[in-house]
Amino acid sequence: MPINNLEEIRFHEKILFVCVFAMLSEVSYAAAGYLAKEVSLIKVTSTTDSGANAFWVKSSGGTTNCSGFAMRYRTSNVVDDKAIDRAYALALSAYVAGKKVNVYTYKDTSDCNSAASIEFSEDQT
Repeated sequence: MPINNLEEIRFHEKILFVCVFAMLSEVSYAAAGYLAKEVSLIKVTSTTDSGANAFWVKSSGGTTNCSGFAMRYRTSNVVDDKAIDRAYALALSAYVAGKKVNVYTYKDTSDCNSAASIEFSEDQT
């Protein structure tokens, strides 16, 4: 009888492991993609994030999760400060020129604090 109980316990441990692994895999899944498309920038704010370069953009219009919301660019979202500097320069250019942009993340498209890249939108109508 003890052997059967031990086998049953091991079986349940395996089932539990598979269930926990499946749940963690689902929770930690994050897909890269656009945070906002075809947005106009209505505010650009320079700041720091624990001593690192960072900035915020607030958008208007457009589509996708973060359109119409503030999005944060920070060093932890990109390779280095130079990438932040380039994104900041492009954001300021778009703001001053009134051009629409697309904002991209390499992390999770539902996290507006994960902005990493910005580009001029192709549709400038």
